[in-house]
This record gives sequence, structure tokens and C-alpha cells, in this order.
Amino acid sequence: MRIVLFIFLNSLVLCVMASESWTEASRRIESEQVDLHTQILVDASKLDSKQKTLMLYPGLRKLGYRRSFEGHSPLVDELYQRYKLELMSIPGHATYLSNEIERLIADPANRTTDVRQRRWYIEETLVHLPSPETIWVLGNYLSDERYTPKPGVDNSGGTRQNSYLATTALRRIGLRESDDFIRTKGNRITIRADVDNCLRWWSEVKSGQRPFSFNGENVEYRFNGDGTWEAVVLSESTRRRPAGEGLETKRPEKRFEREDSETSESISARGDWVWLVVPVMFVLWGVIRWRRERNRRGPVF
Repeated sequence: MRIVLFIFLNSLVLCVMASESWTEASRRIESEQVDLHTQILVDASKLDSKQKTLMLYPGLRKLGYRRSFEGHSPLVDELYQRYKLELMSIPGHATYLSNEIERLIADPANRTTDVRQRRWYIEETLVHLPSPETIWVLGNYLSDERYTPKPGVDNSGGTRQNSYLATTALRRIGLRESDDFIRTKGNRITIRADVDNCLRWWSEVKSGQRPFSFNGENVEYRFNGDGTWEAVVLSESTRRRPAGEGLETKRPEKRFEREDSETSESISARGDWVWLVVPVMFVLWGVIRWRRERNRRGPVF
């Protein structure tokens, strides 16, 4: 009971702190940022596609960051959606960022800061653009092991390689079946097995063997093998299927998916039983101890 009360009080304190963290100054800054990015969106509408992408990408990343604040203004969500839809309507929106990444890698002057900049592009910008073009770019980075540290050097969780950055983005981009092949639930991938599982998934998706779709959408995509794709509108019954079930998809060698699914389900089941078994065990222990104590002392007159 004390533990439950402690957790409840801590949750209450965190909620109060979150609500009080928005001071008048922070709300004013948020309002100024909304006005600034609204004007940028207006100005970008007058530009050609290339210039428009240059102008809108930084805003999308910053708005995506602002949406992570508890209690942010609904205007931030609205503006974020406008940026996202505007960029996704531009052919080459993901390829542009891929070209920027390669430019950074090729430029010796960026060697000391490129890790952070690549993370900006892959983990913090592409992740906000759920489109087939983005999946194609991220999928091709899954096998990019450049910047792999030498043996004995701290890899800081393996986040220097593009393969890890791309896996993180695929985990967070909103794929309907990402839980099937990525075990980590956090915001950043640090487990090599997640990258390897993602690569197996990507080999099927890239070849067209396996379709993919995004949460909240009624469209399923399938690549043709050359970067182009076909889109099929899902039926209502198909949209209600559990994540990971596609349309007539052959899934050879899916052992790694089944193991992850069964493991998570068994852990969940054990967690539910623990809350029932532990209190009963404590009660039984108390009764046994009481009886032993009474027998030791003998009858009381």
C-alpha cells in the first residue's frame, strides 16, 4: 500500500510540475516560434521545390521537437502537420536529405560534427516524413557501416553508424509492423540485433516480397525493386488486423519475429500473475508464522 501511495504521489507531483513548467515567458517564446514558422511556410510557397525544401526542413525538425513538450499549444501540432504534408508533396523530399548526408561525409571540414548533423537529418527530420520515398532512403542506410569505431574504442551505444541511426528512425516513423522486427522500445537503437532484424525485414520489403504501411493510414505500399512503388487501399477488415499482418504476404524465415512476439506476450502474462501471487504468498507466510509462534508459546489461559 505504501508503494502504491508513493507512486501515486510522485505521479501527481510530476503532473503539477509539468503544468507549472509553462511560464508566461515560455508561452511567449512558443507563440513567437509559431508566428515565425507560419511566415516561413508562407514565404516557402513562393519558391521552387528545391528552395522550398531547403527552407522547410529545419522548421519541421524544430516543430517535431516542440511537439515533445507536455502541454504544448495545439497550434504547434497544426503547423507541424502543414510542414509535413507540404514536404511530403515534393518529389525527392527524402533523397534531398540523403544527398546532404553524403555531402557532409565527403567534406573533411565536417568530420568533427557530422555525427550530430547526420542525426539531425536521419533521426530528427526523416523520422517525421512517413512516405515510401523515406523508407527507401532509410532502408538503404541500414547496411551503411561507415564510422564504425575500431576495436577497443567506445562506440557510445553504436549510434555513430548510419545503420543504427536509420534503425532508430524506422522504429519511430510509425510503421505498422515495426514491433515485429525491432525489440528496443526506447528513442534510440543501441542493440545490434535490432539492426540485423531490420536488415532482414528490409531485404523483403526492398525486393517487393513484403508490403508495408503506416499507422493511421488506409494505404499499403509495395516496392517494385527499383525504388518505385505501388499503393493499394486497404479494406476495413484488413486495417483492423494486428500490426505485422499484410495482404497475402509470404514471410519465409520469420523465426526472429515470432520469438520477439512470444517473449513479449509471456513477459506480459507473467507480470499480470505476479500482482496476484505475491500478495497471496505474503498472507500465507503471515499465517504460518503466526501459527508457529502460537504453538511455541503454548496455550494461553
